[in-house]
Amino acid sequence: VESVNIVSEEDLEKESERLKEKHPDSHRDTVKAIGRKLTKEWKKSKIVSPKPYNGPTVPAGGSLKNVVGSFDLGNTGLVLEVAESLAAPGAGFGLFLRKRDASVKNVILPAGQPLCGYPVQVSSKPSIEGGKTILFALNSLKSDVFFKGTLMSLEGALATAGEGSELASHAVARDPKGVPIGIGPLGDSEANCDPVDANRYLVPYSGIDFTGGGGGRPAGVAGLGDQANDLSVEASGPNGMLQVGGTRPGSAATERDYLTQAAKKNLLAFRYNLDLDSTSGVSPPRLVPLSPLLVVTQTVVVSNVEPMELGHAYGFPYWKQQLEDMRKWG
Repeated sequence: VESVNIVSEEDLEKESERLKEKHPDSHRDTVKAIGRKLTKEWKKSKIVSPKPYNGPTVPAGGSLKNVVGSFDLGNTGLVLEVAESLAAPGAGFGLFLRKRDASVKNVILPAGQPLCGYPVQVSSKPSIEGGKTILFALNSLKSDVFFKGTLMSLEGALATAGEGSELASHAVARDPKGVPIGIGPLGDSEANCDPVDANRYLVPYSGIDFTGGGGGRPAGVAGLGDQANDLSVEASGPNGMLQVGGTRPGSAATERDYLTQAAKKNLLAFRYNLDLDSTSGVSPPRLVPLSPLLVVTQTVVVSNVEPMELGHAYGFPYWKQQLEDMRKWG
């Protein structure tokens, strides 16, 4: 039995060559099989370190323009800021992340970690003050949601809430034993159904007061999420075509193009935040939406002292609607 010591890709190549030279009379297929085995065991055993986050940032020595909010993330040593976006001219404000200073150790943000709130008003009307309104709609029991502060599947949230639990504005399909097997929005308006079953819309706040002093927007990091831009969309191309990174100039982006770039460019994702209906006497238990959260989609290391912009995918339907509105209104 012969042992080898491999701690890097270079060691892997050296040991493979050494074994070939040491056993020149061995059958060539046997030597190749040993090489493949070494490679397989190395890939199984090596630890993959998370990559540093690398988002849009200001040039060396530069600074963000028009910083309207800066907030510490607890005792992590990280800071979230709202300032003029670097995504594209006219993109408005953006959301930025950095270490407080160089003395702070690098911070690992695991996938699924909530980073900030996405402040909304829950309403039965599709628009109150601003754009980016979201219809509260879930179509899978496997969807990730927060329930009472814990990330779990919608199926798990219904089970945790109690026997026969319901989801506001949705129909829960169950098997003969009462186990949920499907979910879908009711699609009803306030005008033709019980208000409990009416569509619920999540409407972001207008204004940029992050102190909690006016307009209803929550103070601090709970009120920042709607400032994040979708970094996968670079521009609206000629003739009203949607263009994203990776598409040829003058060619319209497909949904597949968009989803590919969204996964590469955007670190944040939207997750519904649910709680029990506090209305007195509700039976069976009913889950209702609160302001959602933005979570980290992949494990990254935050090592930057300079602010880097964070992206949040708005979804292909959102951008299609934006282009249709642009064509409609000129």
